[in-house]
Amino acid sequence: MKRLAKVISLLRPSAAKRSPVERLVHTKIDGKTYSISSDDDYLDHVEGAFEPEMVSFFKSLLQPTDTVLDIGANIGCTSLLFGDLASKVYSFEPSPTTHRWLVENVQRAELSNVEPINLGLGKDARNLHDQDAAYHVMYRHILHGSSYPTLVGAFRPTQLNALSSTFGIQLAGRAEMKR
Repeated sequence: MKRLAKVISLLRPSAAKRSPVERLVHTKIDGKTYSISSDDDYLDHVEGAFEPEMVSFFKSLLQPTDTVLDIGANIGCTSLLFGDLASKVYSFEPSPTTHRWLVENVQRAELSNVEPINLGLGKDARNLHDQDAAYHVMYRHILHGSSYPTLVGAFRPTQLNALSSTFGIQLAGRAEMKR
């Protein structure tokens, strides 16, 4: 754990040296062009065309009457796809700063069936802190080349079974699922 904390501390100073700058890129998601904004190098990954293999996969699974939970929605590229394919999308993103980009991108796309929710979902309703988010940070930094890794900070995830009382979302049990 100490080694992980050291990695985080080494990443934080590099973030402070370079201030994030908002960018806007255009990307095609299932043939439709969207304007996506963020202050993260992840935009380099989505500029042009967004993950055509995943788009094809999700299109094969979803029906127009489906409700989708996008858990860990990030800045919303997959939520935008889901918004075009399903009747309702709940996009969960625990990081307040990333959630802000998610909201902006959904609003710009004018998808009224996509509801961004600033909430983390998890197996246990326990507080998560910076050390718990370290794997997320390293993933973004190492695999996506993010120059300014951000931590989600402390948040208390909500368990899936609490969604019904909190948001009125009814989840199908395994026996009820058709696919």
